[in-house]
Amino acid sequence: MQTLTKTPVAVLLFQFTGCAYMFHGNTDQITIQSADSDAKLYLNNVLVGKGSASATVPRNVKQTISAKKDGCTDHVVQSGDRFDAISLLGLFLDFGIISMLIVDNGSGAMWKTDPLVYHVNPICDTPTKGS
Repeated sequence: MQTLTKTPVAVLLFQFTGCAYMFHGNTDQITIQSADSDAKLYLNNVLVGKGSASATVPRNVKQTISAKKDGCTDHVVQSGDRFDAISLLGLFLDFGIISMLIVDNGSGAMWKTDPLVYHVNPICDTPTKGS
């Protein structure tokens, strides 16, 4: 009798976990790099490093990444995202009704940050020779 009660409970607990969330979580680690080692790197207007930095960001949320340096124009880029195919495993669990549509989509785990490495350089005017 205990097996009959434990089995449905185990199946329900497994169904309430989305595959992308279970395997990858709802955050990604990104790296921000600049060819200029003096460039200050910002993530959503918060200083995260100088020259090179890494940060953990939530999935399914656009991030603003910028490189700033005195006397130069800021270089600003937006992060991208793409579908995490691991979510499709939910089709085998419950036809994706709970695992994909509710858990993975609701937690943002269904969409991963892409790319994971961003190159930003402040735009500096360089004097031309002979001028």
